[in-house]
Amino acid sequence: MKLKDLLKRSPFESAKVIVGEKQLHQEVLSAMILEAVDIEIWGEPHQIILTSYFALERLNSDELDAFFKKMSYIGTTGLVLKMDRLIKEVPQQLIDLCMQYEIPLITIPQAVHYETIIFEVLRPVINHNANLLEKYYQTRQNLNKLAPQMPSIEEMLYQFKELLGLDFQFTMPLKNKLISTHDHAYNYRIKSSHQLKQEKFMSYTYTRHQIVSLDQNICPPSMVCVEIPNLENQKYMLSIFEDKGPLSELDYMVIENAVEFLQAELLKNYTIKHSQFLKKNNLMVDLLNTRYYSNVEQEELLSLVGLNQFKYYQGLMISIYDTQNATSAVVDQFLNALVQAIRDQYAHLAFYVKNNRVIFLKNIQNPQHAFQKSDLSQLIDKVSKDYLLGHSSFYCHLAMSSIHDRDGLKEINKECIDTSKMMTHFYQDTRLMHYDNLGIFKYFLETDSLNELEKFIPKDLANLRMESPELFKTLKVFLLENQNYVLTASKLFIHPKTVRYRIDKIKNILDVNFEDAEQILLYQIAIRLYEFL
Repeated sequence: MKLKDLLKRSPFESAKVIVGEKQLHQEVLSAMILEAVDIEIWGEPHQIILTSYFALERLNSDELDAFFKKMSYIGTTGLVLKMDRLIKEVPQQLIDLCMQYEIPLITIPQAVHYETIIFEVLRPVINHNANLLEKYYQTRQNLNKLAPQMPSIEEMLYQFKELLGLDFQFTMPLKNKLISTHDHAYNYRIKSSHQLKQEKFMSYTYTRHQIVSLDQNICPPSMVCVEIPNLENQKYMLSIFEDKGPLSELDYMVIENAVEFLQAELLKNYTIKHSQFLKKNNLMVDLLNTRYYSNVEQEELLSLVGLNQFKYYQGLMISIYDTQNATSAVVDQFLNALVQAIRDQYAHLAFYVKNNRVIFLKNIQNPQHAFQKSDLSQLIDKVSKDYLLGHSSFYCHLAMSSIHDRDGLKEINKECIDTSKMMTHFYQDTRLMHYDNLGIFKYFLETDSLNELEKFIPKDLANLRMESPELFKTLKVFLLENQNYVLTASKLFIHPKTVRYRIDKIKNILDVNFEDAEQILLYQIAIRLYEFL
């Protein structure tokens, strides 16, 4: 209620406005009787102060000025002075200060009771809160009637529209899905945005966007958006289009309920999906780790995960590591987005998740339907752009197995893991690698005996590693950096002259010619073998 409207009510029939006619348009939300001048403790914006001048008469000029300065800073709406009790005339200093700080000064007769003024001030607030409570009750009643019917999200949105008379839109970016109560979903561009102030009955964060239409379907000038909290770390967004002006407190009461119900629905869906996921995850673990005893059991597992249509199979492993600059939420969002993108791109897929790894098994009719490097590379680029911005040390490797029939299912998991290990140790900057492209390294990976690998390492290199580990490390980095002294020095944090000195010593010890490609290849392979060992 505005101050000018309050003055029209019965307690103010004999009131006089001494100062501040131009400020009577200000809102009045509460009233307080002045007993002490510590207004910084109890004062509130849009409050009128009631006084008989008792608390002010002992203040000197500076103290009185300080009090009015506090009132102005807090946002006091007006000062109501009761006459004929302690004072007969309004002190001139009081008038001057009210004029200086633009605080309306109103006088009332001694016969007017403070209680009647406080009641008149609070009556609209009480009525407003009663309306809010009634709206909240009605909204809960309507939604509670809807709940046993197990409505879909779309049915919920139409119920919200019926309650508010406004169009709602619900977006699920990861699933590339949009649900709208308008006949044609609005197509718009956001001009500007600002976060709304958290009001009394708001428990969620709201943002208002000014928007313009991008097609002939004219959209309202603004919309309010609120993110729906969920366990999937996804940005589910509810938008309300303001075609009747800014939303009121009563509107937000409905929206708060809407968010709660949508959150409960998302939680229910997540619980169901998670239960199904865990079941399928366990089936996939059994399948790829050959935890079955017969072809009949294998066929049953393939049928349960929906991979029994075609003859051939291929595996794809996503591995994420070195996430020191990325939070677990970012890792989860990225991994979920990449998994969803691969599922959208390819058919006849099943997968299981373990820590920061996902292994896909694809059922294919022929090699032309296998995973394609070019497609996967594009998917990584797109998802990385959306989710990995600012996380430069976030590594993602995709390892592909060979194509096998059902008898070779047990090889798929091993090939994916072996390829992923190779990428981690030797090909960190390579995002995609096929097991078939590992070449000679496949032999080393398939070797069961460590002694079989050790016999391929030259004895003089083994002695150098044991007796002079510093020289061995220098040789390793030197060969890795294509015999570049400067880059080797940079990697080892030493001077290039030191590198040159060490390499000369190595030449003498190993009797190696660094211009002989065959000798260099021999030592490069031997150094790689130490990684395997």
